[in-house]
Amino acid sequence: MQPLLISTVVLLGALAGCDGGAATQSYKNLPEAESAGAIDKGWIPDFLPRSATNIKETHQVDPDETRVEFSFAPEDVSFIDSFALVEQPRAKSILNDARFGSWSQIDPQSATVQVYSIERPQMTGFLVVDRNLLRAQYWERAK
Repeated sequence: MQPLLISTVVLLGALAGCDGGAATQSYKNLPEAESAGAIDKGWIPDFLPRSATNIKETHQVDPDETRVEFSFAPEDVSFIDSFALVEQPRAKSILNDARFGSWSQIDPQSATVQVYSIERPQMTGFLVVDRNLLRAQYWERAK
C-alpha cells in the first residue's frame, strides 16, 4: 500500500507542476470574449479594438502572465497609439526573449514586425504588431 501512496503523491506533484497553471482559450471575436468574462477576469486587456477577431489568449497565475494574439481591421490601428514604439536594439532583444508559441501566426523575424511597450500600474506590457498581417500579440507580466 505504501508504494501506491508514494506513486500517487509523485504523480500528482508532477501533474500540478507540468504547465505552471497555464490555461488557453480561443474566441471568434471581442463580443464573444466579453461574454465569456475574459476581460473582466483580466485575461484579455480592455484596449483591444472592437474589430478584434481570431483571438487566442493564454494566462497563468505563477508567474502572473497574460498573452493574447488577435487580428484587427486596418481602420482600428489607432489602438496602438497608447503604446510607445520600442527602437532597435531593444526591440530585437524583446523579440528574442518572447515566447510566441506554436499557435502564434506572427513571425518575430519578419521585417514587417514592430514592437511597442506600455507601463500599466502593476504590469509592463509589450505589443508586437505585424501590420501586413493585421495581427498583434500582447503580453504582460507582473512587475
